[in-house]
Amino acid sequence: MKNINETKTATALHVTKIAGAVALGTMAGAVLGVLFAPDKGTETRSKVLNSARGMANNLTQKVKDKTHELTSRFRKVNEEPDRLDNMTPGFKKKLAALKS
Repeated sequence: MKNINETKTATALHVTKIAGAVALGTMAGAVLGVLFAPDKGTETRSKVLNSARGMANNLTQKVKDKTHELTSRFRKVNEEPDRLDNMTPGFKKKLAALKS
């Protein structure tokens, strides 16, 4: 069973890889857009800027969603010991009843 720190580290690496891939894709798209653009420079720059803003907004939303998901998971993990502590007295009673 993985411990909490290993899980956090693996999740953080996964999120970092996704963010890096999105950033790389954004840069590649912008470069290709400028290279193959048939429009005037001002129009091309405007299109690239609008596209970059859209991608940045998309990335921001994905990061917010993932942060919310990870926060929820973290809360559940932190609540688990409390839940187990609350179960312990009942478990002890059942165990004592079985023994007698």
